[in-house]
Amino acid sequence: MFRIHARTLAVLLSLAGLVGLNYGATITFTAALSGANENPVVVSPGTGLTTVSFDTLTQLLTIDLTFSGLTTPTVAAHIHCCISPPGNAGVATTVPAFPGFPLGVTSGSFHGVLDLTTGLLRYCNAGHNPPYLLRADGGRETLKATGIPFGIDSDRPYRIAEISLVPGDALFLFSDGITEAFSPAGEIFGEARLERALDGARGRGAAEMVAEVIGATDEFAAGAEQSDDITCLALVYRG
Repeated sequence: MFRIHARTLAVLLSLAGLVGLNYGATITFTAALSGANENPVVVSPGTGLTTVSFDTLTQLLTIDLTFSGLTTPTVAAHIHCCISPPGNAGVATTVPAFPGFPLGVTSGSFHGVLDLTTGLLRYCNAGHNPPYLLRADGGRETLKATGIPFGIDSDRPYRIAEISLVPGDALFLFSDGITEAFSPAGEIFGEARLERALDGARGRGAAEMVAEVIGATDEFAAGAEQSDDITCLALVYRG
């Protein structure tokens, strides 16, 4: 049972502040995923690595993630924010909803590139839970997988999909530890409760969105044993 408490993947980007920089440099954030890096530490064979880089010249935000060794299938993905260990930060970022993140698998990878000058996001999802795209106009979409789970067929190509973001749009990536959280009575949290929590956080920042979802999940679980990793990433596009 993979129980990473998922408030570990700590990378917070404020796209509103990054856009406009033009120093010809690349800003890179990395985070290693493992039970030993969780707070508190957990026993888990799952490992992974995520890298988020921003090219200040081209204004491209690139997200790369690989993971393996999970004992239960994935359900979502997200990025938490910058905070010194052993603290836990809320999920945040701004834009890449990581559409196509590999879900329902024990190993996989994700690669996405977001053009901050246009709001165009190109992504490839090798089996992750479909991230939510919360439109500024009140609409809600999911970003489906663009290929089979990673590792099944090494020769299988993966389609690259594109979506366009407008100012105020938000992306939310998550693991199934959220939707598959259980109450003391054995009831599952589910997608409907997650969607209500996301709707309740509309118009707020990425960190607040993550805090809303994590808070709703914790309140629902009410101390029940965690059944899977709880990880999420929120991105709000400012234009």
